[in-house]
Amino acid sequence: MDKFTKTFLAVALLVAGNAFAAPKADQVAQTEGFATEAAAATAGVTAAAQIDIFDECGGVVFQSKSNDLFYYSTPICTGDLKGVTFAIVKVAGYKAVAIWHTHPNGQSHNTNLAKFSPEDVTFADSLKGANSYIGVVKGINKAESITMKVYHKGDAKDCQTELSVTACYADGTEI
Repeated sequence: MDKFTKTFLAVALLVAGNAFAAPKADQVAQTEGFATEAAAATAGVTAAAQIDIFDECGGVVFQSKSNDLFYYSTPICTGDLKGVTFAIVKVAGYKAVAIWHTHPNGQSHNTNLAKFSPEDVTFADSLKGANSYIGVVKGINKAESITMKVYHKGDAKDCQTELSVTACYADGTEI
């Protein structure tokens, strides 16, 4: 296992808290593969929006070691509108290169759905250069529109300190 994968896995397990209880993002969706990680993340968000538009869903972007194409993991939806927790595990023949999750249907702890929340920023900054994607899903009973954004470690942040706690939001870049 390379250093990036070990770090990626360790951070995911740390965030997940109890790795044995967290669903595993270990199933590569059966697609034709995508030329870019952004396209795979968008496809993952789109697939998640077909499953659950009211709660956050998430997953991983994997890159195939055999053809360099990008694939998304089967979406993990845990029934929580404030976040999604999953463990990133090693998948034979692939390497984890990015994460993605939804900010669904106007329902979120994040008052500005088009921004990466402080939790999103903290997690993304810990990924050693991997990108983090959000898909803002809007719709009443089904996904009517999806806006995708990417956050790269080191992107500009809007940090606010309240009661000695600093929380940083990030706009990211629309893709």
